[in-house]
Amino acid sequence: INFICPSAFEYGSTSGGRPVVEKIEQLLSQFQGSQTPHLEFGIFPSETRPNTFSEQLVKLVKRYCSNKQLTIGAQTGSDELLKITRRGHTVEDIRNACRMTAEYRLQPHVDFIFGFPGETSVHRRQTLRLIKELYVNYQARTHLHYFIPLSGTDLADRRHRDIDYRSLDTLEAYEKGGICTGWWREGKRLAEQVLRMREQLQKTEISYQELDWRE
Repeated sequence: INFICPSAFEYGSTSGGRPVVEKIEQLLSQFQGSQTPHLEFGIFPSETRPNTFSEQLVKLVKRYCSNKQLTIGAQTGSDELLKITRRGHTVEDIRNACRMTAEYRLQPHVDFIFGFPGETSVHRRQTLRLIKELYVNYQARTHLHYFIPLSGTDLADRRHRDIDYRSLDTLEAYEKGGICTGWWREGKRLAEQVLRMREQLQKTEISYQELDWRE
């Protein structure tokens, strides 16, 4: 059994960032002693947010679940970008989440995103340094993604930022060293495809407006 949830540790919570430990234990404990051979919680697609972590929650995962890792949605190593995107957590929260995960002998699997609108080379270097730090200190495995504008979000109409060559060189070295994945390349392709489709739709919309005006 696995779960689909954008923030696993907020299951049963009525206010963001405030986990209800009792409800999570009630959810997980019902499978204990049952015919459930494998139970995962806090692994994609039910990742965790750094600001929701506590030792109590990690203990619950360790006690009831089959997990060998926890997926942590970090997104960026820049406190400035975290604030702009209203993520609700800090870089220090990311460190603490990885530390607690590793202390209970689970491997942190951390999601980061490159190409945020407004992202600078300074922000990227901060993220790259954090990726290396988490790998060295907690053996964290990083999954790299690329910014894709999603409908309904504050950044839906924004364009991704291209990655500078210096950062690309570091990313390639990280990939070869097994520190991170290279999925961001596919993400970049998808982001560019979304932009092309959006431009085509905008042109179509304009042509329809012109047609209505003529009628």
